[in-house]
Amino acid sequence: SSDTAKLVFFGPSLSDTSIYVNEGEGYIWTVSGANAFLYEKGVIPRFHLEAYARPHKAQLLEGACPDTTYLIASRCHPEVFDILEGYKTFLWHVADTDEFPT
Repeated sequence: SSDTAKLVFFGPSLSDTSIYVNEGEGYIWTVSGANAFLYEKGVIPRFHLEAYARPHKAQLLEGACPDTTYLIASRCHPEVFDILEGYKTFLWHVADTDEFPT
């Protein structure tokens, strides 16, 4: 095992940089649409982290890797949970100061 984590974000540059993801040691962590993108390229992310409540985030998980462990915030849209049904998923809670008026 390694103490190194590689956090892979989703965006236009991922097309050019995804060839480097498997280099070196460490677990691959993805966010947003990076999980399905890498999986389509034959890369198996170890973990995926999702925290945003926006409905379109569910669409980015379509085609997700069945070998990835999904860490999904409780405030995520219900469609995220529908798409990940049957996958190894852990629920976590996030508190945002914008959600709690002072």
